Amino acid sequence: MALFQKIGLISKGFRNSFSGLGYAWQHKNIRKWCILPSLIHIGLTIAFIFVVYRYDLTSHFSNFQLSDPDFQSTWLKWIGSALGFINWIILFFVRLIIYACAVILAFALSMIITSFILEKISIEVECLETGTCLENPDGFLKSTGNEIKVLLKNLSIYLASLILTQLLHFLPLVGSLLAVFIHALFSGWFVSSELLSATLPRHYPKSADRAKYLKRLRATWIPFGWGASLLLFIPGSLPWLTAASAKYFFELNKTNAVQTTATNERNVSTQESPT
Repeated sequence: MALFQKIGLISKGFRNSFSGLGYAWQHKNIRKWCILPSLIHIGLTIAFIFVVYRYDLTSHFSNFQLSDPDFQSTWLKWIGSALGFINWIILFFVRLIIYACAVILAFALSMIITSFILEKISIEVECLETGTCLENPDGFLKSTGNEIKVLLKNLSIYLASLILTQLLHFLPLVGSLLAVFIHALFSGWFVSSELLSATLPRHYPKSADRAKYLKRLRATWIPFGWGASLLLFIPGSLPWLTAASAKYFFELNKTNAVQTTATNERNVSTQESPT
């Protein structure tokens, strides 16, 4: 049963990143706050992708072949073709990770520049979903400073994992697949935690409590980050994904509150029943 529950959480988290994307568009109070962050995210995403495309260092290794006349026997041609195919596979995954890294960096820089507006979006979502509008008690300057510190810390962990996973590409085929898998785990964690940075600090002021929350619900938030990572390739999607993450956060809170209440009622009923 636990396995099916985890599969359900993974599927739910991934689907909510897509289904929640249009949530902000349905509400004028949220939509108006999304305009400026969208424009900034569009500009930075296009700029980072252009730089990666313009200075593609992997292009120097894309024409691997055995072209020497001494290597034109049939079996060596087969070996050359096989090595060329392996080289193409490795380069494909390396380029995929490089472009993903460019998108993540554009996302992180956009988060820093528009952090105050993204928090306003999260507050508007909270007003709609819960009926209360909880402001950040730390104020603008302190909350922005804390957000930048946490983002830089998480970004350094993400980039360190990215550098380390590149070593796996030296293992033919399996190494590249493993590198993409590990990169996907860290990307899901990083993107979801940063999207939630506009919401979590108001409900979990301590960073340790925020880390515990994400760890406890990692089975659903990492898949949410996977879906969001794909959608971040769409320039301008950042504020809409922030609204989606806030909506999903309050949806999970409602579900957990209902489950906790039901559990408490069952415990009380069990204690009061005659033995």
